[in-house]
Amino acid sequence: MMKKKITNTDRNNALHTLFIEHKIDKIFLPIAAVFVAFLWLSILFNFAVFVKVITVVFVVVLLYFAICTFFEIHDWYKRKHDKDKF
Repeated sequence: MMKKKITNTDRNNALHTLFIEHKIDKIFLPIAAVFVAFLWLSILFNFAVFVKVITVVFVVVLLYFAICTFFEIHDWYKRKHDKDKF
């Protein structure tokens, strides 16, 4: 059987589905808001170490979401193409 080629539309649909159906936007946006709030507080009060710690935590959380997003899109493609075979 010939394998179906994945188009840019499929990729866009996958991203759209991911952000609508999953809670990435509901989890990531509050984390980003808290990060910005802490950043402003640290600028006001000159907490250099505090900024570094919060930045490292934010980057780790961001990497976690990037890895989760990659695997969720991969699983979405896999399920979609398995469904298309039958």
